[in-house]
Amino acid sequence: MAFEIHGLINDAHELPILCCAYNVERKELYSGSQDTSIRVWDIETLKLVRKQTGHKGWVTSMVYSPNTKLLYSGSVDGTILVWNDKGITLQSLSTHSPIFTLTANEQKQLLISGGKNGISLFRTESPEKVMQLDREYRFSSQGNNASLEFSIISPLMNLKSHSDNVRAISCSDTGGIYSAGYDKRICSYDTDNPKESLTKHDKCHEGAICCIAFDSQTKTIVTGSYDGQVKIWNQAGRCLDVLASFKDTVTSICYVSPTNEFWIVGNNRKITVYDPRNISEITPHISDICGFSHFRVQKLHHSLNSNIVTGITPTRQIVVWKYNPCATYRILHGHTDWIEGMSKCTVADGESIFTGGQDGRLLRWDCVSSIGADLYACQDVADPGEDKTHRSGIMCMDYSIELDAVITGGVESEIKVWYLGERQEAYELAEDEILETNVLFGHDEGTKVAGLRCLCDLLLVSVGHDKSIRFWDLHTKLEITSIDNAHDTPLSGVEYCSSNADIATYAVEDHLVKIWCIYRQKLKYILNVSGDVLQVKWCQKLSCWITSAVDQTVCFWNTDGELIQTFWHARRSLLTCMYVDTINNLLLLATADKVLEIRDLEDFTLLQRCKGHTDSISGIIYLKEKNQYATSSWDKTVRLWLLHPNLKNSNARNLNAMDSLGFSDEEDEGTFVSTYEREHPLVPPKSLKATSRWKRKVDGGASFFKGRNIDAEVKSATGLGKKLQDLEERLGPQQMEQPRVQRGRRRMSIFNSFKNKR
Repeated sequence: MAFEIHGLINDAHELPILCCAYNVERKELYSGSQDTSIRVWDIETLKLVRKQTGHKGWVTSMVYSPNTKLLYSGSVDGTILVWNDKGITLQSLSTHSPIFTLTANEQKQLLISGGKNGISLFRTESPEKVMQLDREYRFSSQGNNASLEFSIISPLMNLKSHSDNVRAISCSDTGGIYSAGYDKRICSYDTDNPKESLTKHDKCHEGAICCIAFDSQTKTIVTGSYDGQVKIWNQAGRCLDVLASFKDTVTSICYVSPTNEFWIVGNNRKITVYDPRNISEITPHISDICGFSHFRVQKLHHSLNSNIVTGITPTRQIVVWKYNPCATYRILHGHTDWIEGMSKCTVADGESIFTGGQDGRLLRWDCVSSIGADLYACQDVADPGEDKTHRSGIMCMDYSIELDAVITGGVESEIKVWYLGERQEAYELAEDEILETNVLFGHDEGTKVAGLRCLCDLLLVSVGHDKSIRFWDLHTKLEITSIDNAHDTPLSGVEYCSSNADIATYAVEDHLVKIWCIYRQKLKYILNVSGDVLQVKWCQKLSCWITSAVDQTVCFWNTDGELIQTFWHARRSLLTCMYVDTINNLLLLATADKVLEIRDLEDFTLLQRCKGHTDSISGIIYLKEKNQYATSSWDKTVRLWLLHPNLKNSNARNLNAMDSLGFSDEEDEGTFVSTYEREHPLVPPKSLKATSRWKRKVDGGASFFKGRNIDAEVKSATGLGKKLQDLEERLGPQQMEQPRVQRGRRRMSIFNSFKNKR
């Protein structure tokens, strides 16, 4: 949920660019320049639409009004021009004084300009309203010689509230007006009684004030000055805080409403971002997302309630950032090599993230911000032993609640226990023999520990490339037993079912998932997957196993080893990671093309697609307190993602979520299926399939039948299916002879399937 670079307009004008404005309805960007012209750009293609001329001096400020659907432009020639959507000048008003800034107050239908020694207020009307007033006046004055001219903008008053040029004006959402000038003064006005309510605050900065912005969320005012300081004020004029990190002139402050952030830029041409909720800088966490390092910007602009931010560079470029609700929320840097594993633990202060990778380091990430900003600090987890890292990289990890420790598996057969609380003492095995308690050895030397899970009663299970499953007692750090040659190929992972005390193991280039009893260490049953298994997860809410395979299928299995449902993943991309979020009823899939997909756990509908990682995603966790997802990747970063508001409540979900998240038609999967048809799928009787004249409509993203004969697979996989098939063949001809009855539709979901099975 951030702004991403949408595009760049090179050589937008012949002379330096001074201002920008944005038309939300027509998606057009306006730019004003020292060449006295206004140019209009299509925001999608960034192509020039037209050129508007009329000013005789520099175009210093522009503002677009959604209410009147007009563009107002001000110039140093002292004129305000009114433009319609087609670029036609509707009115020209001379103020006889240079105009340095323009601001519109939509609620009060006011246009405010800043010039020499004060501000000017103008009443605005829409062209339609002006024409209506003119017609009414002409009709009422028939036969009279009197005449009256109605205008789109008409002067109300001039307020000499400053002793120098006014270079910045901002309006609050409740009707307040705030102006700042080169006289170091901030003035506030009430739009109902501007003259009577005028309040002056002198010596607000040590230098001239050149920019001002209003934060509609915290109801505070932010000013920037030539003294290099950014100050935060309440509406009564009391200074709340000072951001003294700028060493040069602050040239622009922009309040970005979609993310509730302040973008600030100075003469150093670097954008700095602050979260006003706790006055913290978040630039390092979003700089890579927004691409700040690629451009040297001197001025910023954002129109309220729009999803566009524009930046102006000294080289006559316009940089366009576009808001993406599915973009990365934060980026965490710390590892120097691939991140292979990820886990979390809940402590008194919140949830902590643990990551380990090929650099052998185990890093802990803790949220250090108290309000909203979500800033994370990184620290190495201290190892009780002398060695601070693994001898080689970390392959997998899990968190033990009983031990309050993170347990990691390494590339070279070692398993380590990283205590988060007080150091655990070694256990005495004999008078002169002491066991090293933080390192567990048992897998064949030189083989990778591919997966491990903490079980009940301080049991630990680990699997490795030596094809073995090993059970450990974390009380004594000793191996209890092992199952050698559990699979024909090296094992690649293990999953734990706490309700049935089972574990599932899967191996490299193997289509079998084996379910074992953790107490008897015996094989219970096998899941025969249609392709080589990539991931296996246990879903506690549905009491089922979920598997993904190289043939792009995601299958659901009950605890008897029977296939319940199969979904087809139509992106034709292998799944590198999978996570089951039973709290929000979601299934998260990380694909080989570095995309995180959020799907409905019930019908596999694609709800959100998150892009940002530059390499494969290796881990996914859900942070319940923050309602965020964290992903680790081979690109050495950890990224945080916000769950879109439409997806937070599964009961409020709708199939228009794709449109609300801004997905294009190219990203929609499969044939269109209506909302009613998705909620009430047509399930014709099997005996009528061969003779039915209706062709079944298949959805490419959530189809149970696409490209495969799943019915035949289920029947051949279970004895019950064979009996049902025989019964169907005997009763089929009798059903064909029965008169047709009215067909009904009923909702068939995975939840109902599991309820029937149970």
